[in-house]
Amino acid sequence: MNILLLSSDETLKEQIQFLKYDVTTCTEGETVLDFCQQNFYPLILVDLSFLDVNGVEFCHRLRIAQQDDYSMVLVIAADDQANNIQAALDAGADDYLIKPTRVKLLQTRLEILKRQFHYYVQHRQAEEALRERDQQLELAITGSNGGLWSVKFNPEDPSVIPDEMYLSPQLKQFIGFEDHEFPNSLC
Repeated sequence: MNILLLSSDETLKEQIQFLKYDVTTCTEGETVLDFCQQNFYPLILVDLSFLDVNGVEFCHRLRIAQQDDYSMVLVIAADDQANNIQAALDAGADDYLIKPTRVKLLQTRLEILKRQFHYYVQHRQAEEALRERDQQLELAITGSNGGLWSVKFNPEDPSVIPDEMYLSPQLKQFIGFEDHEFPNSLC
């Protein structure tokens, strides 16, 4: 998985690479958001002590800019930056880590974020599938106004053909009957 690292901390970069992640660093603060819009990164690490980037502002702008995609953001801060951590979380960061980073803790946080990202992707796919099913159902309901429905059947023996048929008012009118002539209509 590719990680975008907003930091000039070479030790942090080496730790991430040690954990077998591909790391892309962006060191120019003014182009970071443009860079993120041109390239999608599922995980973004933001060093709050990185002077070229206002990490809190970056988190806020990233959340506004990302409409269809969602990157998991881990902010990394010095122990004395507690207020900045809370502000970054309020602005859209997903988790934080205190410097100096330990490889095992970094690995744990990245695994958690990776899992959350996969859950997010699954959730989005499920939402899309539900949207498609809703559209199909709406089409079926709309199309059923001119149809013939067979609704009573024996669930124990689905091969038995139902003995009751229901005609929509539109179909009754089409074949020359009035709605009241078929009292078993569903409509």
